[in-house]
Amino acid sequence: MPTETGPVPATAHDIAGPAGTLRVTEWRPEKPTDGVLFVHGATYPGRAIFGSGLDGPSGWGPWTMTRGDAAFALDVRGYGSSHAVDPGPDDEPPARTAAAAGDLAAAVEWATDRVDRLHLVGTSWGTLVCGRYLATRTDPPVVSVALHAPVYDLSPAVRDRLAFDGPFRTVQRDGARARWAAQAPADADTDRWLAGFDAFWSTYVANAGSVVDDATDSTTATVRVPNGCLADILAAADGDTPYDPAAVETPALVVRGTADHTSVRPDALGVYDRLGGAPGSNAYAEIDGGTHFVHLEPPRERLFDLVRSFQRSH
Repeated sequence: MPTETGPVPATAHDIAGPAGTLRVTEWRPEKPTDGVLFVHGATYPGRAIFGSGLDGPSGWGPWTMTRGDAAFALDVRGYGSSHAVDPGPDDEPPARTAAAAGDLAAAVEWATDRVDRLHLVGTSWGTLVCGRYLATRTDPPVVSVALHAPVYDLSPAVRDRLAFDGPFRTVQRDGARARWAAQAPADADTDRWLAGFDAFWSTYVANAGSVVDDATDSTTATVRVPNGCLADILAAADGDTPYDPAAVETPALVVRGTADHTSVRPDALGVYDRLGGAPGSNAYAEIDGGTHFVHLEPPRERLFDLVRSFQRSH
């Protein structure tokens, strides 16, 4: 089994997107054949969510590199080190799913020049972005897609939690940690479950292009996040979905953590049941005890192994 003896080096690339410069972080082994392009969720950009230097097994991007595949983490417009966004008319929230899918298309085109085969992994809102991209393009150059923690047809309880006001929202350390800790399984040691939080948060602030205060360190920073993602997640809950899973013919794995209170089982199974593609090409799985942040939690290697096994089967 490959091991990591220290920080895995990352390379930042600025590529041309449909509306401005996009940041893609790459972790690259010497001679990759396959590549995995990761698409983040509604709040945290790719470098932080997939590449933080966590305890034990590292983030998903570096872990992928140590298994011999190239890993690419996209920052959608308005996130991380990608170009900033402005509100639309009447303060319409920016960075909607259709626009993010355009950013993903640019990243896919760039990444396919660097590897022979490309897989997608989307998490949370990133599953809507991946779904939109795959459902609206003929013959996309993608071998497989993992839809991790999908949000498609929200339960009423989840919908009520995601209300927003204005084109942007702000994120601070204590609130982010509290929201994550509230999901930890009832019998879990919260400090152990969130052992990677400090590394994740410092990586987030260091790679956030929209820190909106003069904080002297990451613990007191405030980061601005576009609300286009929430507008589309809520619209999907009302029936105005950004894509139809039946139009996704790329082999797809739907996976969630059993303690995930945002991507609930009926929603994830609903996406799985609607998927297109050839018989036998799709799969569904759950990670015991994982929350919406299972990719940063103690069970994360089981998630990584599961997704990699699905990728290898295609």
